Amino acid sequence: MIEIGNPRISSVGDRTRLAAEVVVDGVSHELWFEVEEKYGKYLCAERSDAFVLAMLQYAFRHGHDIKSEAPMTDRLYEQLTDQFLPAFTKINFLNTTISAPTAPEVEHPEGGCRTGSGLSCGVDSLHVYARHPEVDMACVWSTGVVAEGGAAADEVAVQVAAIQKRAEAFAEHVRLPLLKGWTNFDRAFMSGVQWDGMTTNGNLFCIFAIQKLWKRYYVASDCDIENFHFKVGSISGDPARYEYFLFPFVCLNRIQARMDGAAHNRVEKVRDLLKYEPAKRYLNVCWRTNENHRNGTNDCPKCMRTLLDLDAFGAVDDFKDVFDVEYFHKYQHEFLAEYYRGVIQNDNFALELVPYFKGRYFPLMMKIKAWKIVFKKAVKKALRRGKTKHGGFSSKG
Repeated sequence: MIEIGNPRISSVGDRTRLAAEVVVDGVSHELWFEVEEKYGKYLCAERSDAFVLAMLQYAFRHGHDIKSEAPMTDRLYEQLTDQFLPAFTKINFLNTTISAPTAPEVEHPEGGCRTGSGLSCGVDSLHVYARHPEVDMACVWSTGVVAEGGAAADEVAVQVAAIQKRAEAFAEHVRLPLLKGWTNFDRAFMSGVQWDGMTTNGNLFCIFAIQKLWKRYYVASDCDIENFHFKVGSISGDPARYEYFLFPFVCLNRIQARMDGAAHNRVEKVRDLLKYEPAKRYLNVCWRTNENHRNGTNDCPKCMRTLLDLDAFGAVDDFKDVFDVEYFHKYQHEFLAEYYRGVIQNDNFALELVPYFKGRYFPLMMKIKAWKIVFKKAVKKALRRGKTKHGGFSSKG
């Protein structure tokens, strides 16, 4: 059983915190979300919506019911319990239920009619801004602290600060206000909760924690419609794979959470960004935190596949401010090798490139060098008898 206590609001330094006690199998935890003090009036302590949505996937995976002491918004409760849960739990052989009193939607204070979206400055994120000029507030959440203290927590704090700094630069460039949010929705909150792999629930928690601010919030899809599924086994996978089916049931009258980009694969999103000038200065896809917010170019699989996407449209040089394009041109065979390896491994990102690279001319020597890398990495893989994770698309072999 997951029991959610009444949410409460408090001041923590120069921030305002929304928190609630979450008891799982008799063990108490505190889940919280913070914003700068000036946005504190938009936090919602009158409803438990944010906390129920935060715990939904955990409840599925561990066979728990959810019981909330505070009321849920009546429409959200009805849509989840009468429409989403019966279908999802039946197909996954679950019996998860939600029990909570209900109440009408909360009123929004003055200024609480914003259209927002997250701002990681990645391909999916910037694609939303390129498509939706009506977005009038950018947001950046902390991704939680992976440890309650020590070096791991310090390292994440540095990464969060770097992400926020990059978001600040972009927001200033496009003249948008930036909402910063901090949360412990991660392993620091409780074991078994991890932002990586539960971003859907983490995002919904943050959005609904400050639901008095929004009329609409766009969540960037990280894949296209072909990769969504609502089937047996959904409970053990990333909930991002069934967002397309969940999001219609979390839209209310005063706040709508919208998925965006599901009709576009990654290559198509990159193509759209070629016409969005801010992307050429702020696109950042790297897994690492690099100096001056530049991408790693050759030592990060996300950077390599993005450069391949740009190369498909002959646009690598347009992104010289964020990638080391000189390295790309000098060692293009390394990137071509990753394309070949991705196709062999049936990697979705590589397969999306096939229509663009099929029949394209590459110098013979470049192809020979690329296939040498493919062969070398295949031999290394065989020798260590390891397995290459599907979708790895990694330069590390």
